Amino acid sequence: MGSFRKPRPRFMSSPVLSDLARFHASSPAMQLSNASVWNSVQTAVIKVFQGGGLQANELYTLNESIRWLLRTELGSFITEYFQDQLLNKGLTHILEKIQLHNDETRLQALSEMWVRFFTDILPTLQAIFYPVQGQELTVRQMALLGFRNMVLLKLPVDNMFQGSSFPPPITQMLLILQHKDAYQVILDGVKGGPKEKRLAAQFIPKFFSSFPELADAAINAQLDLCEDEDVSIRRQAIKELPRFASGENLPRVADILTQLLQTDDSAEFNQVNTALISIFKIDAKGTMGGLFSQILQGEDIVRERAIKFLCTKLKMMPDDTMTKEVEDYIFIETKKVLEDVTGEEFVLLMRILSGLKSMQTVSGRQQLVELVVEQAFLEQALNPTDADSVDRLLQCTRQALPLFSKNVHSTRFVTYFCEFVLPNLSLLTSPVAELDIQLEVLKLLAEMSPYCGDMDKLEVNLNMLFEKLLEFMPLPPEEENGENAANEEPKLQFSYVECLLFSFHQLGKKLPDFLIDKISAEKLKDFKIRLQYFARGLQVYIRQLRVALQGKTGDALKTEENKIKVVALKITNNINVLIKDLFHNPPSYKSTVTLSWKPVQKAEAAAIGQKRQSGEDIGATATTKKLPTNLPRRDARQIYNPPSGKYSASIGNFSYEQRGGFRGGRGRGFGGRGNRSRGRIY
Repeated sequence: MGSFRKPRPRFMSSPVLSDLARFHASSPAMQLSNASVWNSVQTAVIKVFQGGGLQANELYTLNESIRWLLRTELGSFITEYFQDQLLNKGLTHILEKIQLHNDETRLQALSEMWVRFFTDILPTLQAIFYPVQGQELTVRQMALLGFRNMVLLKLPVDNMFQGSSFPPPITQMLLILQHKDAYQVILDGVKGGPKEKRLAAQFIPKFFSSFPELADAAINAQLDLCEDEDVSIRRQAIKELPRFASGENLPRVADILTQLLQTDDSAEFNQVNTALISIFKIDAKGTMGGLFSQILQGEDIVRERAIKFLCTKLKMMPDDTMTKEVEDYIFIETKKVLEDVTGEEFVLLMRILSGLKSMQTVSGRQQLVELVVEQAFLEQALNPTDADSVDRLLQCTRQALPLFSKNVHSTRFVTYFCEFVLPNLSLLTSPVAELDIQLEVLKLLAEMSPYCGDMDKLEVNLNMLFEKLLEFMPLPPEEENGENAANEEPKLQFSYVECLLFSFHQLGKKLPDFLIDKISAEKLKDFKIRLQYFARGLQVYIRQLRVALQGKTGDALKTEENKIKVVALKITNNINVLIKDLFHNPPSYKSTVTLSWKPVQKAEAAAIGQKRQSGEDIGATATTKKLPTNLPRRDARQIYNPPSGKYSASIGNFSYEQRGGFRGGRGRGFGGRGNRSRGRIY
């Protein structure tokens, strides 16, 4: 409708019909004709104000008269005549009718006259003057402005509007006419009953932009409604909150909506989410300001839900909303949040950053790795008995893994694992009771090792890996000599050996003469004896597994028992291939294997049930076969782990454990965030 807060513009001096001769040189007959046509229009309009209606086809005749007048010299003055003559006469008639009532009935009289004006007179005026187009003020605007100035403001409004409630038509009139005092009345409605509150929830935002001087009062009134005991009023108020989100008010609205995420009402929670998304599309950076304000300073429940909102909703935002400026802002603010986070928060925040377009480049991934390095405290020695410290390292390493590539190196993490984790492997305290912490860290090391770059202490770290590998590769029993016969054969811990052997194989590529020049001949001989003994056990294990899986395809391979056997077969095949490489003279580091906990490729799964191959065939196949191009993501997990220990003929008696992760209920580990409850701060 537009604003009526500025004075009516003056187009030019306002002549009257008797003065037309001064403004044009038309013939007297033409002037008389113009005056007659205008008088017919004027008569019809005044009749409408007095309660009369138009006759059949009269509207068409009036429209044609207006069109005719617009083509004459009088056309330039029609809007002036409409305002100064017609509205003045008609609205004066309405005012006089209202003034006939006393103070007690005047408000009701105004209400009735407004209804007639708004529903009958105004539409008729618009219809009559429909041909008048392109003016600065429309006929509707001029009529409403006239009603405000010539009727409403001529009445004693201060006395009339002292009550706490008004007839609905009065409320409608006051809002439409944009009267400041009327808007204040609506704001005060939040202190009234349910009807007044519902009306306020609807109309406060609707006319918010028309009263900038009442902006703070309007927002605060709407907030009161957002906390009302009546859930329907709350929902209505929340639904309308985005109407306040403009200019400098938007971050505040975003802050408010973020706090409202703490609601336990699911419908209300969804409405808050919808409102946040809507203002996000208006101004993404401003909305982020409100969200991060609460993430950094809000109560724990608000912080938690705000982070989850970003984690789930950002990826749904269109590209034109998620500009580089917005993504840079998210990165900067997230770095601040990461200074004090829990393990779960850290995972979610890294997921947010990893999803940003600007982080998909090599430099972007490198920035993310730097963030994770800061969180991992790699400059400090690891306390293996502190579950929180171990958990921090696990969480950070898991987040860094998907970021590593041939251009983004894992060197600092691999170095840290070799220097501080492997020497304390047996002392590590698991943050989760059911997690095999030693196997977990060895898996992480194995996954990182292919992406290790140049290492300062390569020989030292490779030697640490070598010594740890020896611990898990036993010597054969001495019973062959007939002396000191062992009561029990050594256990072959396949899962551990796969990880250590793979890591050693990857780092060994960087120092291929390690087994030749860097260790003694006696130690090399000892190592090969262990490799040979382990390889013999592997052949038995592989044969038994292939017999158990012979002929099984499709659904038969999807049973839990057979899934375990499939993974076990992958482990033994991997170890077999790597051992064959190390038996070469000189040792070779050319074979490529896929770690057993990675998803099984279809081609491999189909081949499992085929005719059994010998150990040599298996090794050759795994060595020469190219990896599929559609390898799974590095962060994919295969949750089935074969049992450690010497192979038993009873393959079906396997147990397996799920790969662990952060668990709730241990308190805050990443910085020990305290309770920040402060109550309502908006």
